[in-house]
This record gives sequence, C-alpha cells and structure tokens, in this order.
Amino acid sequence: LDFDKAEVGSFQGQAAGLASNMDIGDYVIGEDEDFDHVFEADTASLFTFKMPSPVSIEPKSSALLPLFDMRLPNATACALFSGSGDCKAGICLHNTAPHSMDMGTVAVRVDGSFMGEAVLMPLKPREFALLTYAKESRVCVSISDVDVTNLQPHKTIYLDADGKEVPAPGDKARPAVKAMQLHYRVVETTYEIQNRSDRPIPQLLLDHRNLGKGSGLLDEEVKALVDDRFKSAVNYRLKLALA
Repeated sequence: LDFDKAEVGSFQGQAAGLASNMDIGDYVIGEDEDFDHVFEADTASLFTFKMPSPVSIEPKSSALLPLFDMRLPNATACALFSGSGDCKAGICLHNTAPHSMDMGTVAVRVDGSFMGEAVLMPLKPREFALLTYAKESRVCVSISDVDVTNLQPHKTIYLDADGKEVPAPGDKARPAVKAMQLHYRVVETTYEIQNRSDRPIPQLLLDHRNLGKGSGLLDEEVKALVDDRFKSAVNYRLKLALA
C-alpha cells in the first residue's frame, strides 16, 4: 500500500462473471450531482435504477454492477492500532458532500489495483469515518501498562456504621465511625512502535483506552496528539507519524 496514493471508489471493474463485451461505462454514473436526489433520503434502497443496456451473467456466477464511481480527494491512507492485535490498513474518509453517504461496501484501490473492501456505515455531511480493509504488517505495536503506586491521597471521606458516606465527622444524626482516603489511579502506558518498511508512515492512529468516568490524560504532549475527528467514550484516538 502506497500511503500517498490511496484511492477509494465503489467497485469499478470488479464485476465478476459478466460477459466479455460488457461496457462498464453503461452502468457507472460518474457525476455526484446525479445522486443528490437519491441520497437526500438517506437510503438508496427506496429507488429503482434502470440500466440502459442488458447484462449477461454466465451460469452459476454472480455479478456486481457499480452504481456510481467517484474519486474522493479527502480520503487519506492510514494505519490503525485498535489497542490489541495487529495493525490494520485503513482509509480516513471525510464526507464533504451536501448529502449523507448510505451504508454499503467500499472497495479500496491503490494505483488502480484492488487492495481490499471495507464497510461504510451511514455518514452524515461533515462527519469522518475510518474504514479498515486489510492487515498492516509493516507497522508493529506492542503495549504494556504499569500502575503508579505511593500516590498522595486527593480526598478524605467519612463513613457511618452502615458504610455510607456522611458529610462531616461531627454529624450527630449520622456519626462517622471510619475515615477513608481516596487515591487517584494512575496508569503509565508504554507503546513500542516499529515501522518495518523503508518509507515513512504519515498517519498512524492509535486507540488509547479510557480508564473510566472522570479519567483523563495527564501528559500534555500526549493530549496534543488526540485526533478530534473521532469522538469516543471508551478511548482516545491518537494521531502519530512514523519516520
């Protein structure tokens, strides 16, 4: 995968089992404006599309007819580490069209060669999507966590005889019988990242897990790496570049 020349399309030339004299130009609509009225409804399944020419399919075979084909200039190649397992090759997609993109399968081509398929969920205008389509063996990421100990307490709470928190130790109605000191949990996560190729990787997205409600990142340099294009309650998506 050449990270500088990735292209996203919808199955141009991927029709299997069609007659050899098929002219794919008869079935591909290349102008995005022709589909505005379709995608305004958020789904193409409400429409019937008529083909100007007949299609021949050989016995016991199937056919994939491209509905439309377009180059997406805002699609960029990337590698994704989702927190475990192997890295994935992917495409960052930005919907700059005035209409939503319907759910469906997307084919990824590099320099005209078919590289894999991904599933696109419904994507509204101005939203971003990350589509993964293959294993990325050129990038290797390992992860290790270490809990930091001997932290200073940040809060003291008081409990009554039933183990319920009371506002102050001098409360006569619910006297405190126990004091408890609370400590923040700090986890240091180390990522070891290897670029096994002979060229830079301009965009590596790394999903760093969120420890839970009220937690956050402590390192200011790491905070600067958070990719604001993708929001999640369970992880922070960090954006890095590998030399």
